[in-house]
Amino acid sequence: MSESVEVTSNQVTSAKVPVPPKQPTRRDVGEEIERRFSYKRATPKGQTTLDAIGLGFVSLAAYLQELLPEGREKMLAIQQLETAQAWSEASIVRCPATR
Repeated sequence: MSESVEVTSNQVTSAKVPVPPKQPTRRDVGEEIERRFSYKRATPKGQTTLDAIGLGFVSLAAYLQELLPEGREKMLAIQQLETAQAWSEASIVRCPATR
């Protein structure tokens, strides 16, 4: 159950505002959450792979930008390409061999 604090202002005489829960510490979160959301730095080999993948995605995005007609489908294709790049990068920096 969350706590609440009484707040007053010129427009409202009294209102109860929920107090946000205490922020969890690293000890409170599980390993899976820690793995997914903590910052990770790639090793030099991993950084080289990230750079190569980035160039490939830029090249494909530029090609699609020129080739596809304007419209919702083109926008979605570019957005999904951004998603694919993000997951590709995550797979590299989350892998113990490239961290």
